[in-house]
Amino acid sequence: KVARFSGLDGSSVLKLLGVDAREGEGCSVSSRLDGFPLAPDAKLELLSIGDISLRVGGRVQTLAPRLFPDLASTASGWFYATGAELEAADGGVERDEYALSALGEQGIGHFELTLSAPSAVDGLRLDGKPPLTLARDADVQLAWDPEDMRAQLELEIYAGGSVLSCSARDDGQFTLPAAKLALLEADPQASIVVRRVIALSTEMQGVESALVRFATTRTATLAVQ
Repeated sequence: KVARFSGLDGSSVLKLLGVDAREGEGCSVSSRLDGFPLAPDAKLELLSIGDISLRVGGRVQTLAPRLFPDLASTASGWFYATGAELEAADGGVERDEYALSALGEQGIGHFELTLSAPSAVDGLRLDGKPPLTLARDADVQLAWDPEDMRAQLELEIYAGGSVLSCSARDDGQFTLPAAKLALLEADPQASIVVRRVIALSTEMQGVESALVRFATTRTATLAVQ
């Protein structure tokens, strides 16, 4: 998404566009129905930079700009999305090299970028066991197979109408605090989402600040007790 905005800071822009770029380590609990406060003068315009080409291995996919529906008269313009999936190369898509590029429009948005995907999060455990159940009355030790201290692990647990969101360094261990877990609703069909995220700055023609956020995601069912 390429945005021109006013009355908003960068963090608020990312959240409005569906990216919660958390920094550091910690957890928070919120409601799925929590609103997003916006100043009366907040404006966000999403710009088209023409088609974006995504290449992995010998396969190429084109992401075309689509009109974004106005959001409470605050955000309007163009965004890029695709419902298709690229087939994994032999051995899996992880570690494949991805090349993204766009020609830009009206002097804005030309870029070329090549990067490798982070690997999926393996060996996920809660108190030493596979993540099948989660008790809310004590600290829970989250563990996984670490990969890269420059990466970040993000975790969300969706239980009833509540959401626990945590971020941690990719060092293989993190404590889910009992004080936060106690705020979750009990839910036998809760879900846990885990991402390994690499974020880096890049250059894009005519854009003051450009951020690439590349994540591999896994989702599983979890019983919150």
